[in-house]
Amino acid sequence: MAALAAVVLAFWGMPRLWGVFDDGMRGPYGQFPGPVAAQPPMHSAQRVATSRFSPAVYRGLAIMRGDDGVRAVDIVTGRVYWRYTKDEVVPKGIDRSTGDVFLQTANDELVKINIRSGKIFWTQKMPDLHPDWTVANYSVLPVADAATLAITGDDGIAGISSATGKILWSKKWPSTCPYDNFSTQAAVMAGTLAFTCNVYEAPDKALVGFDPATGATRWTLHASQLLARASRPADRLTAWGSVGGRLAVAAGDTSDLIDPATGRIVARWRWKDQDALTLVGGLQISECSPNGPAEVLCGYDLATGRKLWRIPIPDSGHLPGVGESLAVIDGRVYAEVENYDAGGVFEFVVFDGRTGHVLNRFPHPDHSPSMDGITDGVIINRTEDGFDLYAERPDIRNTRRL
Repeated sequence: MAALAAVVLAFWGMPRLWGVFDDGMRGPYGQFPGPVAAQPPMHSAQRVATSRFSPAVYRGLAIMRGDDGVRAVDIVTGRVYWRYTKDEVVPKGIDRSTGDVFLQTANDELVKINIRSGKIFWTQKMPDLHPDWTVANYSVLPVADAATLAITGDDGIAGISSATGKILWSKKWPSTCPYDNFSTQAAVMAGTLAFTCNVYEAPDKALVGFDPATGATRWTLHASQLLARASRPADRLTAWGSVGGRLAVAAGDTSDLIDPATGRIVARWRWKDQDALTLVGGLQISECSPNGPAEVLCGYDLATGRKLWRIPIPDSGHLPGVGESLAVIDGRVYAEVENYDAGGVFEFVVFDGRTGHVLNRFPHPDHSPSMDGITDGVIINRTEDGFDLYAERPDIRNTRRL
């Protein structure tokens, strides 16, 4: 048997044999890192790392594309925990309940990898959800239901098996939603996948609920049922989220609560002179001085329709990126503010989400209006040159280049 193996290797060559059995995974190396910080910054924010590519943060790792595939890098040390080198790959989603990451290859394959172990569960060809003349641009919603992943593309939506990657169903977007200017928001709720065709040019900006197991359309709410009912006309949905198991959508000065199983509007709130910026955890944050000289934020309880607070941004500050300058996590509102009174200095202002009380404010060196999110104690900030990662780590004095 050993002689036969030697003959095979001599004839075929070790590089070819390695190529057959090589799954592209390098690592993991060393110990799995813990979170960079126990909570998002409250007293100060240090720039702990920068990245040329968009990072997805999971505990102490930044998962991002690179010149040699996708890397999972320790944010604090800069060391590579694992590297996937099989193909040109881009991260497309993380299932935080299981710790799995989904990667898209240049050949439109989807790869499921466990972040901690580096184990590759499956690699499957994705459904054709993009026009032939465009570059594929998929998004992965990891938890459509217990067994289904939702894949969205420029031209449609599909459900695939989380266990095997097998395509369960696939369908095109409605003809009223122009894919060349496609922009969608998604909410995954118990038993329902809710999407909106939310572009200015769309003839009918419909909100649609799908059955995640079959792809069947459960309900549709048209623009005339949402946007036109606002006392101040709106041309698109400005924010949406969930509250108490219900879907919340905002347009103009009006917010609706919708039963995700039936699409029925179960409550409607209208607040004068405000524009919703974000809806998170039952809390709506709005700009409530759209025509005033100073920028003012308001907080509303979506479950009761009660206005919680109204507060001007400190020191005549303003939100340079409007909704992109805000994030809500753990009941706190993080606003990236440009402070005119201090000569255009940028700072983070932290509000209590229930009272509007300013908990703290601290400067940061970026001149960027866009927060890409707050995850596992890390603020991800988009800059002109890439991405900066902030955490409350005064012990870290040098910024890592990931």
